[in-house]
Amino acid sequence: MSKTYILILSLALSSFLFGNDVDRGIKKLSFLEKRYMNTFFDKAIKNDQAGHVLCFKTKPVALIAIVLKSRGKTIKEEMKALKGWKAFKRHQDLFPHSNFIFTENYFNPDKDLSVLHVYMINKKSLKSCLEKYKQNFEEILGKGFSAKKFISQIEQGSSLPSLTKNDPLLMGLLLGYGEESSKAFKSLETQSPQTLQSISINKPKECDFMPVMFGGNPNSEEVKELVSTYEQELGEIWSIYKNSKKPLKTVLEKLCSN
Repeated sequence: MSKTYILILSLALSSFLFGNDVDRGIKKLSFLEKRYMNTFFDKAIKNDQAGHVLCFKTKPVALIAIVLKSRGKTIKEEMKALKGWKAFKRHQDLFPHSNFIFTENYFNPDKDLSVLHVYMINKKSLKSCLEKYKQNFEEILGKGFSAKKFISQIEQGSSLPSLTKNDPLLMGLLLGYGEESSKAFKSLETQSPQTLQSISINKPKECDFMPVMFGGNPNSEEVKELVSTYEQELGEIWSIYKNSKKPLKTVLEKLCSN
């Protein structure tokens, strides 16, 4: 039985189990709230790789960037996404998502740029990542580090940059870039590794989704495995999303499943 078929079967089962609850929740939204939430999640799936976080385990965290101001100007579509994020926050109780956490923080590097970072986190994938790379987290955060405490702090409202001390290695691991690439990227602070190249991930024909993007050594076995995994995942996400007549409902059903 193919993995694609299993994923589609899983989503169909999720639709059967959670569809009615999600339908009831959607019906309680206003027309504009539904429209804006659709914009937010559409952006998250197409531009910020949230589909990998929703459906798979390789990438524990998606960083959804909403540009609030660029060169002193606001961007219309970004404002719609912001309204969608705020609508979802207001109505989260309608769509219980016990395996997913959302946290946010503002990024304001200068007076002309302001970005809201929304992190979508898969708790099960995050726990596996924290345990797999425990030594890396201990080296930076101290021997008192524990996956359980880390996740609890996120649930209580702490932002990922603050919890990771904004460390490039730790953030790279959480975003699913692998250990070698994350270490190489961090080393850019002190040196320029020649093996750090932009990694190309092929997209299915006609797919307009932004693939997972990171820098690494294309000859690394770890990188090759990640590329293969992300290409397969993207193909499955695209297959489901392009055939969905109600993408907002599809995303919310997956979000509400366990």
